[in-house]
Amino acid sequence: MAPNNGLANAKSKNDTADDVNGNSSRTTILEKGSVEDRGNGTNINSRQVISDQIQAFMNGEGRASPKTEFRAFFTVWTFVTRLPGPTWCDHHPGYLMRGMAYFPLSGLLIGTFVST
Repeated sequence: MAPNNGLANAKSKNDTADDVNGNSSRTTILEKGSVEDRGNGTNINSRQVISDQIQAFMNGEGRASPKTEFRAFFTVWTFVTRLPGPTWCDHHPGYLMRGMAYFPLSGLLIGTFVST
């Protein structure tokens, strides 16, 4: 018998749930109400805060310029490879997001280097 089946088949007085007819309908080993106690997850307010942070980055430090594009490319390059990049590049999430267009170019360059 598989370990999960053994856990699911193990019945105790505390973890059986009976329906209206008195039949046990419980198919989990979680206690009743444990899923409901976890909360509702993320709400729309936290998504709005994240959206505001992204907009602030794109309008401020991440505004389109040649330096920003170079930093986005080298951020992607150091993210995809283990090769070092310039010291002024880091794995800032904003530059990774901005550099998503450079993932195919990085892959093309890596493929070219590996194939030769």
